Amino acid sequence: MSALWMAQTISQAGDAIYQFALMWLVLDMTNSPAITGLIAMSAYLPALVLGLFAGVLSDRMNRFRLMVGAHVCQSMTVIAIPVLIHYDMATGLIIGIVAFIRSGFSTIFQPAFNAFVPTLFPSKQLLRVNAILITSGQIAYILGPALAGILLAVISLPQLFLIDGLSFLIALGFLTLVVKPNYNPPLIIHSHWKELLDGF
Repeated sequence: MSALWMAQTISQAGDAIYQFALMWLVLDMTNSPAITGLIAMSAYLPALVLGLFAGVLSDRMNRFRLMVGAHVCQSMTVIAIPVLIHYDMATGLIIGIVAFIRSGFSTIFQPAFNAFVPTLFPSKQLLRVNAILITSGQIAYILGPALAGILLAVISLPQLFLIDGLSFLIALGFLTLVVKPNYNPPLIIHSHWKELLDGF
């Protein structure tokens, strides 16, 4: 439980730092609250576009591998932001695209994680486990922006993105310590489209 808790808490703290850094960066680049709002909205679009597909994917594939792949891709995507800034290639449009991609991988990760947790614990422990994970996540989201503000006083804005990218890799390290069940996706004979329609 401790490894799973550490992985999720570190990842969610990184998410909160990222959101702070993203809004600060876009507002500084564009000086436009409207564009900043649009970029913020782009981070939620993948949940609408990919949410149903991500759920199907988590049911048909090895969930742990999906989580690992999503975290690695999230890390690489976030680290791309300071690289773009360094080479003076960052624009509002490009940052918006990067934010969309990062959120897309998060949309893939979350259903896999939600389905993975019940395979680790007996059903009688799930309520307690979920309560701990939810509470720690809420604390991370509350304290994350404050931590980002403190860090911004001593490091640069691009370095905040590097911290978020690093948080995914650290979380991934803790995930590898979780004792994983032997999971084999069941044979499903109906189509993806039927599953998606059933979701409605």
